[in-house]
Amino acid sequence: MMRIRSGGLPVLFAAVVLCAANVDAQGDNLTVWCDDGGSKSTYVDRGFPMDNNDVKALEAFRDSVTEDFGLLSNWNNASHPCEWCGVLCMCTVQLYPGFMHSSCPEGGRFPDVERVFGIDLGSGARPAGPGMKGTLPSEMGRLTEARKFYFHGADLSGTIPPELGRLPNLIRLLLRSNAMTGTVPPEFGTSRLKDLFLDGNNLVG
Repeated sequence: MMRIRSGGLPVLFAAVVLCAANVDAQGDNLTVWCDDGGSKSTYVDRGFPMDNNDVKALEAFRDSVTEDFGLLSNWNNASHPCEWCGVLCMCTVQLYPGFMHSSCPEGGRFPDVERVFGIDLGSGARPAGPGMKGTLPSEMGRLTEARKFYFHGADLSGTIPPELGRLPNLIRLLLRSNAMTGTVPPEFGTSRLKDLFLDGNNLVG
């Protein structure tokens, strides 16, 4: 059953930490310094290239938004897409202070290519902030392994692409406190989504 939140009391997720990346000399261990004074370390195996469809989708999102805080400053060819701020990958192990999370597939098997597990540019009590503006491109429908998209408070506008409702693995979509307009895509009614958060927009349906 899908939970749709379009009003009422806010639901807090684990706070996302907005970060800037520094890669060590070997280029394998990524230290990310965060705006709350903490840091996280991410191991990136550059032996796994990113799936081309996923790269095209990420680039389409990057090109469809503008932002004032440098969150997307490392979204370029100089770094592996798994290092891009807010991009969660299938086989990346992330270590936060006191917390380790492995987003690898069941059984710990690593595929030949890296896939996007989700995008987190604003969740829960730590929204992205009004410095990000733009739209969600239809190319995000290429992210067929994505489980979650968090864009709380990103000030995104335009309509919600129906392609998001066709993603076979998407289970959580957080678009709270944006400037989205139009109707809620009917595709969401038959999707695998379990949590859909749309309050704080100008949507109907």
